Amino acid sequence: MTQLHIMKHLLRSFIIVTLAMCSVFAQAETPRWITIATQDNSLVLGTDERGRVYNSYYGATSQKPDKPTLLDEVYPCSGGDFLKEPALRAVHADGNTSTVLVYQSLNVEKIDDNISETRIELKDEYYPFYVTLVYKAYKKENLIAAHTVIKNGEDKPVTVYNYSSQTLCYADAEKKPRWLTQFCGSWNNEANMITERLNRGIKQLDSKRGVRAQEMRSPFFLLSDREELAENEGGVLGVSLAWSGSFNFCFEIDELSRLTVTGGVNPFASQLILDPDEELTTPELVTIWSQAGTGDLSRNFHRWTRKYALRDGNKERSILLNNWEATFFDFDQDKLVKLFQGAKEAGFELFLLDGPSRSRIGRCICPATN
Repeated sequence: MTQLHIMKHLLRSFIIVTLAMCSVFAQAETPRWITIATQDNSLVLGTDERGRVYNSYYGATSQKPDKPTLLDEVYPCSGGDFLKEPALRAVHADGNTSTVLVYQSLNVEKIDDNISETRIELKDEYYPFYVTLVYKAYKKENLIAAHTVIKNGEDKPVTVYNYSSQTLCYADAEKKPRWLTQFCGSWNNEANMITERLNRGIKQLDSKRGVRAQEMRSPFFLLSDREELAENEGGVLGVSLAWSGSFNFCFEIDELSRLTVTGGVNPFASQLILDPDEELTTPELVTIWSQAGTGDLSRNFHRWTRKYALRDGNKERSILLNNWEATFFDFDQDKLVKLFQGAKEAGFELFLLDGPSRSRIGRCICPATN
């Protein structure tokens, strides 16, 4: 082979390798901004040169996003340079307690005319440990449902202690106070509204009951820019966790007055061991931002719930006759028959025998007319 042929062969090889590398870099290129949008609102995420992903803005689409900072990481992890309450805390197979997530890929899928799904895959800088952030945007309802998929790609088990569904961040909570409204109480005194200003430090709303976790405190809250909530005006964020077990909402304002909100499964006594290639999917955290007060927010929540969360949510329900408040545990057949009398004329369609279930006998649901 002549020297000229050798030079041509080397040049061709160089060009092929260069094009292949450019293709790889193009696929791995990190977008500067990632936007999850509904009809009126946007959740905007930003990235840096290392591939770290940050919360930048959530609110009306007309406003510009903030410059991302280390304090606003989209899914902050324990053991790295994030020093606030983490969304993820894991111990890797070799005992390392640090996780640093960087951008891997982005996929946006339009499910239908109203729903789009955004999936952002993150990976630890060192370990084959993956976190996929999933955002499902419902355009007409101005609602975003977020959850996280955590996958252990290591060759040995990994233990996860904290695995929140989502983290949100707000700048300058000192000059722009945030007012938190929670709903709490007890049996026969549920959902009392309590509003308070968030201050420096950590505020938590949680339940460790495991079952009937919502009995003392509801797994949802409102975050507003004003102390007195208004029906038709003012900015307000509504958040609800689609989870019936122990939950935790953490609100932390740091020394720079930046507010971080983390919500999901309560990490108390909830550690899980992920075997190699095993995945963990967190519950959905459902959020709505409204610039037109609590009325607009509430109506959007109800529309979404009827259409997407409840079975046959837009169909009429049968009218139910329940004996519990009328009889408690003190009933027999004659008392129940008396309750039936007139039920049909009053329009009742179902009867629920309530009380035996509390004695481990079970419940009976039957047509009231029978």
